Amino acid sequence: MIDSADQLRNTLSVRTADFRMQHQTLEQRIDYIAQFVLGDQVPEEVRIHFETGKNLFVYAWYVYRFHTVAEQPILASLEMATRTRFEAQSQLAAPRGLSALLRGAGAAGWIANDRFRARERWAREIAQQRHDYAEID
Repeated sequence: MIDSADQLRNTLSVRTADFRMQHQTLEQRIDYIAQFVLGDQVPEEVRIHFETGKNLFVYAWYVYRFHTVAEQPILASLEMATRTRFEAQSQLAAPRGLSALLRGAGAAGWIANDRFRARERWAREIAQQRHDYAEID
């Protein structure tokens, strides 16, 4: 039998948090997601795609399984942005696929793990969330 949290919501339950999100209020979730912002130099198409993913992450508070759906536009935004930059700054055709694009961006010096100031804090938060979710499932 499918758990009610995974079934179609009705008009009463659609406005309540998924039971697996009890550790966080909707306000906390929005505040956390709002901190991820793309600069104005990023093409509008990429920023819109990214904002769509952020909104899906907000709605994952209501439907837990939306997390995997929300990842898709975020990763697509990363691929779009990397491809756009690669094509604008390289004499070569952009590699195919996100993995190849990220390798190329790393080789070009556009991205590097050591330049992410919040990397350690982010890793701890992700680890804590995974621990919390593991206890819920």
